[in-house]
Amino acid sequence: MFTPLQQFCDRLLLRSACRLCQRPATEILCLDCGRQLQACAQPRQWQSYGVTVWAWGDYAGLLRRALQQVKFDRDRELAQALGQCLADSLIDWPRSPQLQLVPIPIARDRYQQRGFNQAEVIASAVAAAQGWPCNRRSLRRLQATQALHGLSAEARRQEVAGVFDWQASRQSGEIWLVDDILTTGATLREATQTIRANGDRVRGWLLLSQTPALEGLNADKGSATILKLKKQRHPCRDSSVGRAED
Repeated sequence: MFTPLQQFCDRLLLRSACRLCQRPATEILCLDCGRQLQACAQPRQWQSYGVTVWAWGDYAGLLRRALQQVKFDRDRELAQALGQCLADSLIDWPRSPQLQLVPIPIARDRYQQRGFNQAEVIASAVAAAQGWPCNRRSLRRLQATQALHGLSAEARRQEVAGVFDWQASRQSGEIWLVDDILTTGATLREATQTIRANGDRVRGWLLLSQTPALEGLNADKGSATILKLKKQRHPCRDSSVGRAED
């Protein structure tokens, strides 16, 4: 148990504290929180709505707490660390020159309150690690929506209907939409339909986390493939957190 004086002295010497537990750390997360975060990593891949869906972990435990801190405490650096976790699980993906990442945009008022779009920060971290382009401009949100938390799947679909616009100057190749949490898929599905209606191809959705609702999202029962991680290391210290394999 750290006393306030010990915490102050350790932070003064180490010049850092763990973003999640506030204990002394030399990186964004301490070793203990890094291990707990890796325990949340359960990469899944399945087909739904005509796209490939890839989700890094369960929206539970420390991952849920971390994402809540990103949003409500406006912790951009923690969002970057989480994006690195996602990036490292994709290290064996082919370096396709046609692939580009498109983050799901948030409403303007939420962006102003938070100071950043967490999906964009995550997508940027993945793009930088993988050498893929990150298209932040072509997909736009035309209007704000009420909070989707607590709404039924049908109510979510109605709420996000028509909220996106896609403006791309040319054919955009293989698009992967990026977001932080997958619940019912209503937002991602609406964005996919908007892009496809304008003649571009959405290959898949890339998610940091998914809620238990993913079981109802699968188009075919048993279509989710659980992926195993070859390695698990500290997410903020080593670039090879884990490589996913079938």
